[in-house]
Amino acid sequence: MSEEKHRGVPFDGAPEEQQLWDQLSQLNRAEPGPALRSRFYEALSEASRPTLAQRLVSRFGNVSLWLPAVACMVIGLGLGLALNPSSQGTGSTDQLVALQEQVSDLNRRVLLDQLEQASTNARLRGVIAAGELVADDPDLARALLRRASQDQSASVRSAAIDALGPQIARAEVGDELMGLLEGAESPLVQLALVDLVLRHGTARQVRLLLDLARAERLHPDLVPYVTSAVEPTEA
Repeated sequence: MSEEKHRGVPFDGAPEEQQLWDQLSQLNRAEPGPALRSRFYEALSEASRPTLAQRLVSRFGNVSLWLPAVACMVIGLGLGLALNPSSQGTGSTDQLVALQEQVSDLNRRVLLDQLEQASTNARLRGVIAAGELVADDPDLARALLRRASQDQSASVRSAAIDALGPQIARAEVGDELMGLLEGAESPLVQLALVDLVLRHGTARQVRLLLDLARAERLHPDLVPYVTSAVEPTEA
């Protein structure tokens, strides 16, 4: 391994991850937009998409596959109530609301189950979907936090960190994520944490990130990225 590679990748990661990090270090440091992040994690999911045979085998045992049918039933019931004046009334409306709540709860249970699946691809899809609902669901936030800190896949950890977004401002979420920052073994995970703090972190969290950068306790390529992003705002 060349001296340049040692300097760019101080972590003892897999050769593939080291090569990826070397390639990333050559790119411009422009801030990616939200759409790019979403496409990135979707691409990770598609890369390990199961075959048609695997999808057919799991079709009847996977709740998430028949959940859309339940949602269609709710839509159909709503249209039926709207087009049938004799069925309109407080009782019918209450039943529709109750059914919608049941479908919403079922969707939430499916996501929580998906986040615990053995398949890395399934967990990654669950993380992406949960990111759209996490703001209104503390249980999903805790489940994403577990993926961010404990998942064996660096891709899933990075996606979970990104999905938590503004939740980092909550003490119970922010304290654990900031604790992961310095000790992150994967450069990709540390990059996701740095990016999250810069986008959604509190003033205290940004100050702590800058202190870590100045003390050179972050990946070498992240130090100038952090200082250039934070120091001009302090001037």
